Amino acid sequence: MDIHYPSDEEFSLSIIWLASYPKSGNTWVRAFLTAYLHSERPLDINALLGAMHGVFREEIDDLLGISSANLTAAEAQNLRPTIFRSIAATSIAPFFIKTHDIYGLTPDGMPIFPSDVSLRAIYIIRNPLDVVISLAHHQVISIDAAIAQMANESYGEPQGIHRLSAQIWQHWGSWSANVKSWHEQQNIPVEVIRYEDLLATPAQSFKHLLSAAGLEHNAYRFQHALKASDFSALKTQEQQTHFRERNPSAKSFFRAGTSGHWRKRLTSVQINKVSAQHEPIMRAHGYLP
Repeated sequence: MDIHYPSDEEFSLSIIWLASYPKSGNTWVRAFLTAYLHSERPLDINALLGAMHGVFREEIDDLLGISSANLTAAEAQNLRPTIFRSIAATSIAPFFIKTHDIYGLTPDGMPIFPSDVSLRAIYIIRNPLDVVISLAHHQVISIDAAIAQMANESYGEPQGIHRLSAQIWQHWGSWSANVKSWHEQQNIPVEVIRYEDLLATPAQSFKHLLSAAGLEHNAYRFQHALKASDFSALKTQEQQTHFRERNPSAKSFFRAGTSGHWRKRLTSVQINKVSAQHEPIMRAHGYLP
């Protein structure tokens, strides 16, 4: 079946990318935005805005009218800009999409994230010394394995599959490469939000988040969203219901919701290794021990 490529008239600046390296607070930000924009109903952690559109094969098959199972990995990657344009053509701004991909190019040299349908990007950054602990917990691997993964320039998901995955491949890269790729690209306006600031000064930092997303501040909805997306509330809800985004092998998705936990959990050797691997980016964002 022929693939429908939207015309120029169909393109619209509707997408706001919620980009981050995994376990950096992306889901927390999505919970806040969902509670803010839909304050008329209780927050449901299984109905958050900003899902990872454009990577699930079922969605891709429906959008393109073809079976992605018949595509090579490179062919699927080459189609990602078209997939995102198709999503944008039927979406009302702001339309949030979560991604853990680095900002990069398809095998045929086109930007994966097309600027002609992108309003802006919000990049959520977190101290890699804390990320490594959360990542190890989420993927049920050792901290040393998580450290190695975060330094792997070619890393992506899904990994180690022996059957057709529900998702197409996404390139995470190393923690440093991920941060740098979004921070330094010039095609989509980007605002960097620090996880630690959201924790330390939530009123100020979440207002900054709203501004970065181009959303007007409403006092009632803002206070509702802060309360509904409080980490303890999210954790309690997860304990009471199944959270679809949790790794089935992990005990929980919402674990500690703190910063500085690395001081108690990491050895001096591990701290020095992470710091050496990511020194320039950590220094630039105030994360060196």
